[in-house]
Amino acid sequence: MSARTSGRTPERTSERNPRGRPDTPSRPDPTRPDPEGSSPAVDERAPAPTAAQAAANGRTTSSSTIDTNDLAEHIRGILQRGLDGLTTDERCKPPTVDAILAALEKHSPTKDTAIAVAIEVRSIAQAQNRAPNIAALYEQKLSQAKNAKAA
Repeated sequence: MSARTSGRTPERTSERNPRGRPDTPSRPDPTRPDPEGSSPAVDERAPAPTAAQAAANGRTTSSSTIDTNDLAEHIRGILQRGLDGLTTDERCKPPTVDAILAALEKHSPTKDTAIAVAIEVRSIAQAQNRAPNIAALYEQKLSQAKNAKAA
């Protein structure tokens, strides 16, 4: 049966692709934009909004409607990645979920503000190449964000 009578087009071969497989990869390339235009990925390397900007953003997600333990673990990961990128020999106290939970309970930020502050703190630690107690810095920045929102 020929390609014309079967209704199928014959698969083309090339030197690079001798078996006639399509030249497109089977997996998406993470370095290229999504051709289907799905939602953009969050780039944590991008400059983070300041805590005041995040608080002024006016998002209405309350900390009571989100799983606080999951949020604290996510924030711990953001802060830890900040420490992992440091080249200093200075000892840094790793962030703990308990310390982050205490800060979240004390200041009751929105989820967006809590994450924006974590990214800001990570950026500060990386810019200064130091963060002896990154969880304490996070708590301090949450306090500043809360005060900025109240003003």
